[in-house]
Amino acid sequence: GGDMRLSSIFAGLAAAVAWGGKASYVSATDLVPHRAIYSMTLGSVGGSRGPTSIRGVMSYEFQSRCDAWTVETTIFLKIRFGGLKEVESVRKIITWEGKDGLTFRFRSSETHGGETVDEIKGVAALDGIGQAGVVEYVKPKSFKVNLPKGTLFPTGHIKTIISTSMSGGNFVGRHLFDGASLDGPYMVSAFIKKRANQKSPANPATRERQDLAPWSARLAYFQAHSPVQTPEFEMGVRYRENGIVEELIQDYGAYTLVARLDQLELIPHENC
Repeated sequence: GGDMRLSSIFAGLAAAVAWGGKASYVSATDLVPHRAIYSMTLGSVGGSRGPTSIRGVMSYEFQSRCDAWTVETTIFLKIRFGGLKEVESVRKIITWEGKDGLTFRFRSSETHGGETVDEIKGVAALDGIGQAGVVEYVKPKSFKVNLPKGTLFPTGHIKTIISTSMSGGNFVGRHLFDGASLDGPYMVSAFIKKRANQKSPANPATRERQDLAPWSARLAYFQAHSPVQTPEFEMGVRYRENGIVEELIQDYGAYTLVARLDQLELIPHENC
């Protein structure tokens, strides 16, 4: 029913947020703390299964702390399926990722029409860089999920993609755990392409970055423990060499959801 489709939207959205909130690199290692506002719209619709309208905004604040990166995101959407009345959804996501790449804390809540329908909270830890690890969920219930060797958390994943982009590579395939759902890690295949000499849209938020080379990547998210060889969803990302994301397009097959950067504010690093 509608709820299942809503949750599938938000699984992808949270993954997109994990990208958008953390892909802020001047080089492969420096992060630019910032606040950003994205407008959210329904892209293409192919078939009757998708929503007939989506409108909303995504805001996030990305901070570089002394020992961790933190992201606070709020996604506010109004979604309509067919002739049904519009459903108002709010999702809030807060994450903390240790700069050593070994620890990740996450919590999220989702409300439909003001009523809480979903809460996720937990912590993930790796035994060492490149080692296996474990996730301990405490909400909606207590359970554990094993993480395979080489699992990355979102910032580490983006660092890998950006450094691969900048060194001329075009593919990254790694396990990613982002805390966005109860599904445990995803296997993410990222295909990178460079699009030279392309101007950013005339947008106050992107104007000061027009001299930076634009990159784009397409990410396919597969269930890590599933035998199915088709991705659960795919995501197109357009980003500058400094890592600030200009556009995200989540593709669910039946429809696409588009997030475009509207406002950007850089914020100072924490003094350490």
